[in-house]
This record gives sequence, C-alpha cells and structure tokens, in this order.
Amino acid sequence: MKLKDTGKRQHFDTGAQRDAADGKGRPSLMSVLALREYQLQLERGAVKYSDRNWEKGMPLCRIYDSLVRHLQAWMMREDDEPHLGAIMFNAAALVHGTIMVNLGIWPHSLDDRPVYRKAKQ
Repeated sequence: MKLKDTGKRQHFDTGAQRDAADGKGRPSLMSVLALREYQLQLERGAVKYSDRNWEKGMPLCRIYDSLVRHLQAWMMREDDEPHLGAIMFNAAALVHGTIMVNLGIWPHSLDDRPVYRKAKQ
C-alpha cells in the first residue's frame, strides 16, 4: 500500500520533511479542557444508554432541542448537571447527524428541520 501524497512538502530546520498539512485540520489547536468535558459526557451517555447509542440515529431537531435547553440552563447558571458537556455533545451530534443524513447513511427523515425556502434546482 502506498502513502498518500499531496505533492507538497513541509520542510523543517532539522532537514526533516513531511507531506503538507494544509486542509487536514489542526488537532493541536483544540482545547484539551473542552475535549475532556466532551469525553466525560460521552462516558456518562454510554453508562446511561449504551456505547455509541447516539450514532444509531435520531431526529436532528431532537438533538437541537437538547442543545438549546442546555445552553439556556448554562446561561441561567443552573448546576444540576454538566450542561457544558451536554452542549458539546449535542453540537457534535448535530454535525455528525447532518453529515450522516447528507451521506445517505441515516435516513433523510431524520432531518426534521422545517423548510422555509424552495429546494435548489
């Protein structure tokens, strides 16, 4: 199997080089504090529902509703549950679910957002 190659190289002062990283994302820029809270929320959800339960698919508006409720609870300084972790989970689940619907892996019926304009021709 061959290595992927963009045809571009990044050169370092040491003489080492790597394939260009443009467009591949910058994980080193992510907050480890925020990621830890997200990971803890995933763990809590796995205990409550089962591992990877959320990846089975659910209506996008159900995820959105939960996201907004947790945002509101956080804004009102409620501390009855880990709202920031729930916000991160729901935001990530919306991204994931939207991509899954767009790829045709989840059924289109799970995209239950209202339609306010004509579809693109």
